[in-house]
Amino acid sequence: MLPDEQERARDGDVETLPHRGHWITRVIGQDGMSHIFSSREEAVDAGRDLAEQFGTKHLIRGEIPPTRVSPPGIEEGRGLPPASP
Repeated sequence: MLPDEQERARDGDVETLPHRGHWITRVIGQDGMSHIFSSREEAVDAGRDLAEQFGTKHLIRGEIPPTRVSPPGIEEGRGLPPASP
């Protein structure tokens, strides 16, 4: 479940959010029930599992990093197109 970004967390809910270049999954209201991950995907998977285990909501906060897209005329790994005369 990907709930609305504005949804409020309640005790027992699981929240996944970015923090200082990493991703954290934590259980609201339970100190010590947080885990740090290097990728968003790992944190979301762990958060989903925790929420399922506790029978609570999984709230995902923060931005998804933008997908890298090459500008028109540039092929991935090939550099810039030749300059026009």
